Amino acid sequence: MRKESSKRMKKWHKEMKNKHPYKYALIQYERFKKIGNYKTETNDGKLVRNWLEKEVSDFLSKNKINYKYEPCLKCKQKYFFPDFVFNKTILECTAWKGNMKAKQLAKKITAFKEIGFEVFVVIPKALASFYKPIEKNIIYLEELGDYKKFVTPKLKREYQKTRCLGSSDKDKSGN
Repeated sequence: MRKESSKRMKKWHKEMKNKHPYKYALIQYERFKKIGNYKTETNDGKLVRNWLEKEVSDFLSKNKINYKYEPCLKCKQKYFFPDFVFNKTILECTAWKGNMKAKQLAKKITAFKEIGFEVFVVIPKALASFYKPIEKNIIYLEELGDYKKFVTPKLKREYQKTRCLGSSDKDKSGN
């Protein structure tokens, strides 16, 4: 009986992926959300996964930035659910330790940029060493208050230039 059920489910998954990929992605995402531990409540009553997403959500709401939380985005043949989306900008939040997360995020960043989004990853500053491969996309949680610097492409470039110059000057001076 288990084998029959397993075969039937595999067939269903395959058929849904091929014939109704968007609907399939949403169904799978809703299932994920049920087990995804969305128990952290933001100041405006939304449920998010963790303290970092709460901080970002509260910041965006406080600054009256109208955002969507984990909307479904199609990039080529894949579907993604980025943490926060507003004004063709994506904010992904992570506090994972280890280099693998940066590699995974680099692929997502590339996919999001291909469909016209500016992409930033919000991390605690203490984790910067794990995210070197994507450092040009990093916004430190502690610097989030300067949001106007990453909302538009022009301001984003100025922000990155300032951060890069600031860090390289420190390195050259030995501080």
